[in-house]
Amino acid sequence: MLDLNFKWLVGGGQKQAQAPLIFLHGFLGNSDDWSSIARGLSCPSLAIDLPGHGGSMGAKGDWLEVTSGALDRLMDVERIERARVVGYSLGGRVAMHFALKFPDRIEKLVVESSNPGIEISAERAARRVSDDIWVEKILHDWPSMLSEWYNQPVFSSLLDSPLLYLIKKERATGDPTRLAEALRGYSAGRHLSMWSQLSDLEPEMLFIAGTRDRKYQDIGSRLQESSPRINFVPIEGAGHIVHTEQPRAYLAALVEFFEFEQG
Repeated sequence: MLDLNFKWLVGGGQKQAQAPLIFLHGFLGNSDDWSSIARGLSCPSLAIDLPGHGGSMGAKGDWLEVTSGALDRLMDVERIERARVVGYSLGGRVAMHFALKFPDRIEKLVVESSNPGIEISAERAARRVSDDIWVEKILHDWPSMLSEWYNQPVFSSLLDSPLLYLIKKERATGDPTRLAEALRGYSAGRHLSMWSQLSDLEPEMLFIAGTRDRKYQDIGSRLQESSPRINFVPIEGAGHIVHTEQPRAYLAALVEFFEFEQG
C-alpha cells in the first residue's frame, strides 16, 4: 500500500473547521513548490510529494489509480472530510482523476496547465515511445536531460527568464531513478483519456493556463465548453508554470474561485 509523503504548509494537526487546500505538484517537482502560494492564502493547506518525487516512493500498478487511493486514505488519516484541490501539470491530471473517482471528497478543484489525456490510441502509443526515450535520458544522462526538458517549446516563455536557472537548480536535487519510474508510470500514453468523463464532473473546476501557452489555452477553452461546471481563466504574461511566472495573478484567481481572503 502506497503512503504519500506530505507536509502541512499552513495549519494542520487537528480537525479543520474549513475544507483545506491540497496541492499537487508537476513532474520533477515536490511539495516545496507550493510554499509561497500557500502563504498567500488564509486557509489550512498541505502539499503532497507525488509517487517518485520528494519523499514518496514509486507506485505499483496503475499509477493514477494508486495515487488517488493513497490521497483518499491520507485524507482519512488527517481527518479531512472534503478538500479544495489544486494541481499543476502532472498534479492536475492526478487531481482530475481523483475528482472523478472520489467526487464527494472534493469541494472545488483548480487545474493548471494540465491535459486530461490523449484520446486517439495511435497518439497514445507514440507518447509511450516518446516518454520511454525521456526515461532513458533521465537514467543515463540526468544533467543533460534536465536542460533538454526545459528547452521544450512548452517552456519557451522561460528561456530568457532568471526563473529558469532557479527551477533547474531545484529540480537537479531529484532522484533520477525514481523520477524515471514516475515518468513511465504516469505517462499519458499509458492511461486512457478523461475528456469524456469530465463533461459529467461533479465538483466545480477552474482551469488556469498562461496566455503564452497556446496549447493549454486551447485545452482550457475546450474544457469550459464541455461542462457548465468548468471555468477557464487565462493569466496574462504567463507560460506553462503559471503559479511561478505570475504568482500574484495566480493567487488572485484562487482567492476569487475559493471565495476566501488573501493572507
